[in-house]
Amino acid sequence: MSEVLNYDNSAVVHVAPNAAMSIPAGELQWQVRYGNVTKVRYVAASCLASYAHLIGADISTKEAIRRLRLLRAAANHRSTTTRNEGEK
Repeated sequence: MSEVLNYDNSAVVHVAPNAAMSIPAGELQWQVRYGNVTKVRYVAASCLASYAHLIGADISTKEAIRRLRLLRAAANHRSTTTRNEGEK
């Protein structure tokens, strides 16, 4: 595993050829640069909390993998359902 530290001590981990994922330094935060924040604030906060929980030390790797598999299955089901509804 290769890791590159950025100026703010966040890390970029290369997970596959031409693919990298970031690990933030400290707490995750988000900032809306344009648009209406009320439409996305809870979704954004929830996504950040989920990500922080998956990479944190308060659950085991096995449990993080289990939860990630559930999220992926739900996302795949959702995209398939949305795609099928568009074909009607």
